[in-house]
This record gives sequence, structure tokens and C-alpha cells, in this order.
Amino acid sequence: MDRDMKKVLEALSEQDKKLTELSNRILQSTDLTINALDGQQKLNKSQSEVNHTLKNGIQDLFNMIQILVKTLKGGKN
Repeated sequence: MDRDMKKVLEALSEQDKKLTELSNRILQSTDLTINALDGQQKLNKSQSEVNHTLKNGIQDLFNMIQILVKTLKGGKN
């Protein structure tokens, strides 16, 4: 009986080790996912800023082209 109990305890100890390892891997995976999502959020914000700046630059270019066309046609600004 003592031998059977020892085998059960060894099996439980082995399961505990595997569960601990699995838990650690899940925590690592969660951390990596959070870091990836945080990085994506920062990238999205940066892209939004770039898009806003690009929009303003295109608008300025359009305004300059309008002024240039008016000037070439002899009109006033």
C-alpha cells in the first residue's frame, strides 16, 4: 500500500510540474500578446499622425498650385 501511495504521489508531482510549466508558458504568451498589442497601438497612433501631416501637406500643395495657376493666368491671389 505504501508503494502504491508513493507512485500516486510521484504521478501527482509530475502533473504539478507539467501544470506549472504550462502556466508559465501561458503567462509568457500573454505577456508577448500584450506587448504586441501595445506596439500595434503605438504604430496605429504614429500612422494616424503621419496621415494627418500628409493630409495637411497635400492641402498646402493644392493651395500653392491654385495660386500658381491664378498667377500664370494673370489673376490675383
